[in-house]
Amino acid sequence: MISPIIEKGMKKLKRGIPTGFAMVIGFGILILVGFLSLLLPVSQKEPTSALDCLFVATSAICVTGLTPVDISSSFTLFGQNMIMLMFQTGGLGFAVIVVFILSAMSRTGLYSKTLLRESLGFSNSVTVKKIVRYTLLSTFIIEAMGASVLFSVFVKDFPVTEALHKAVFHSISAYNNAGFDLFTTSMTRYADNPVVMITVAALIALGGLGYFVYYDLLHYRRRRHLSLHSKIVLSTTFWLIVSGTIALRLTGGESWLVSFFHSVSTRTAGFFASDLSGIGNSTALVMIILMFIGASPGSTGGGIKTTTFYTIFFSATRAFRKSEATVFSRRISPDSERKAFALLSISICVTILALLLLTISEDKDFIKLFFEVISAFATVGLTMGVTGELTAFGKLVIILVMFIGRVGIISIITATHSRESLVTFPEETISIG
Repeated sequence: MISPIIEKGMKKLKRGIPTGFAMVIGFGILILVGFLSLLLPVSQKEPTSALDCLFVATSAICVTGLTPVDISSSFTLFGQNMIMLMFQTGGLGFAVIVVFILSAMSRTGLYSKTLLRESLGFSNSVTVKKIVRYTLLSTFIIEAMGASVLFSVFVKDFPVTEALHKAVFHSISAYNNAGFDLFTTSMTRYADNPVVMITVAALIALGGLGYFVYYDLLHYRRRRHLSLHSKIVLSTTFWLIVSGTIALRLTGGESWLVSFFHSVSTRTAGFFASDLSGIGNSTALVMIILMFIGASPGSTGGGIKTTTFYTIFFSATRAFRKSEATVFSRRISPDSERKAFALLSISICVTILALLLLTISEDKDFIKLFFEVISAFATVGLTMGVTGELTAFGKLVIILVMFIGRVGIISIITATHSRESLVTFPEETISIG
């Protein structure tokens, strides 16, 4: 029954509909299905409002982690597993799910191939079957390894079946940068346990690199070459983790282990190892910056992405020297620079508008609302204690921001993109600054 529906839908999509539009609709459908599943009585331990179910479903599909209710006490084991399935699906992405189904039916068309490659950042030289197989295998292998390590710790504190469920849940949540937990207080109970902290941090970091970077590293021995994309992602990720750890250690006064964990988690995962409701403004600002930058393209994380930050930083330093932006003996294309600055500008506009709406509807400190908006936009999931106290209007604002942050600004733009004008107008210089 599903087969003809998907095939018919993909045929319609091939008729000139932008891939960005397909991503928007695809994630919208996934959220709707998740929302309906959480409304079922079998999913709820205690009555949960439709708005809160929609919030949780959006947060799970968008791998954010913000939630107005406690997952462990509000939802049954079935409901928790549905949420886990949602952030696993959301982390893999709509394109991977659709192409996987179509590949199983041997009906993968050109449009679905384009959709998959654009969403994960692969070039045309890599076959679709290889992308799907590689993506799914790497995901499940890494998650299984993470769950095994976490289980070895959790089994000392919980019954075997419960420990196994918690290990699998948190491994999948960490790798997909979802930030959902079953402990109510996230990872605070294991803040002094290096095995848990480093394992979860490693899962988060691996999930935030992007599938193309894995593929590039896997073939390095044969090629003896990494793409510019992979070099930028790896170097930027390393320096953000190091600088973030030092900044959080200096401003927050936490241990080096907790500071390291927060430096990794802040860039889109949403787990925390200490109470964030009372952190100072300087620590909150460091976290906001890290959240806004986020993970890397084609990954399970959000934010403006490491490559965007890197491109903007190096392009800006060379703008007044009238020299080309070159990194690792390669020139960054003008098109990439334009997209990076456009993405930054629109992201700032979206977050400022959302922040303005929340300052009108919510009676909360500005820094806490600012933190909440950036966390939602970058699909992080950290909060300074605001999420559960939002008004209905505030929750709707955050739901929309999470959706925009996960689908991506570029996908939103291409979804409403009209044909380019063939008219060329005269060029004129204006004063800047």
